Amino acid sequence: MDVLTLLSLRGMLVVGFMAVWLKLQPAPVSHSGRQRWIALGIGLLFGGTMFGLMTAIALLPVSIAILAYFAYPVLTGVVGGFTGVDRLGWRALTIAFAAFLGLVPMLGAELDRLSGLGIVWALGAAGFRVASLLLARAYLHGTDARLTTWYSMLPFTGMFLLASWVVGEWHTPATWVATP
Repeated sequence: MDVLTLLSLRGMLVVGFMAVWLKLQPAPVSHSGRQRWIALGIGLLFGGTMFGLMTAIALLPVSIAILAYFAYPVLTGVVGGFTGVDRLGWRALTIAFAAFLGLVPMLGAELDRLSGLGIVWALGAAGFRVASLLLARAYLHGTDARLTTWYSMLPFTGMFLLASWVVGEWHTPATWVATP
């Protein structure tokens, strides 16, 4: 299965499950029009995050792709501090940076197998993640998370289904049964 098909299928499953869940549960508190648009935008950012991360994993050893992507907590703190969404102190920044550096030996980073393009995709995914986290924190605090997820997954799914249609390919798994 390729990245595009994987993300399309993931989106369809989530949208289907969320539709059933929202029908079976008590009515959630509605989002305002502005909150709905922000959640829809976050869905597009989430699509960029997932596509970037999966592409990075395709181009890099998984440990390096994950390590580069996990720059997002430090970036979220720094950008959040500069934009006023979060408070940023030297102590918190130092701890976050140390934690990030601690991931290197834990993940067994294989620095000799780097792909510059893979690093760019992973850092781009991290950038999309930072934007979506800060937007959600700034504008969707206190909203119903189920509706935010619903609104976010609609453009995510539509984006990947459209891309699958434009590319004209749908690569399903070779088998639907796991083999040992």
